[in-house]
Amino acid sequence: MSGQEFYQFITSPAGRGCFFIDMEDVVIEAPKEVYEEWRREQSWKNYHQNQASQIGVKILPLNSDEISERGRGEDVISDETVHVEEDAILSSEIHDLHAALSQLDPASYQIIYSYYLAEEHKTESQIAEKLEVSQSAVHKQKKKILKNLKKWLLNHPKFCNRK
Repeated sequence: MSGQEFYQFITSPAGRGCFFIDMEDVVIEAPKEVYEEWRREQSWKNYHQNQASQIGVKILPLNSDEISERGRGEDVISDETVHVEEDAILSSEIHDLHAALSQLDPASYQIIYSYYLAEEHKTESQIAEKLEVSQSAVHKQKKKILKNLKKWLLNHPKFCNRK
């Protein structure tokens, strides 16, 4: 169909209820809902391109294959789920905690490991039963170990600024 024939059809009574999407190389007929969505997208795109041209920038859509100086559209948006600084600090603190734990004697380490670090945490009573001592003895020992760990971490040269 030629352009003139197409124009005659859309202006005729038969073409009045039809909706068409211009895909640049081809024009396709579409349901009203699809046409309206396409029209909204076109309006949004035209508005943003107009705004960008007024301030002298070029808009690069996220799904664009065009490459800018910084990459494709999705490559230049930061990932809000990644917290590099926080992850680095946490990694450093975990490393330092392991260093502090390595200073413990095997019995003290076992108490801390069983109570805090094991996959299935043990209660003070369970630890006491295993060590064949009272629960209050385990509690006192645990408090003493934690106090010493804190002291070691605060006095360690890397931690002077945490006091």
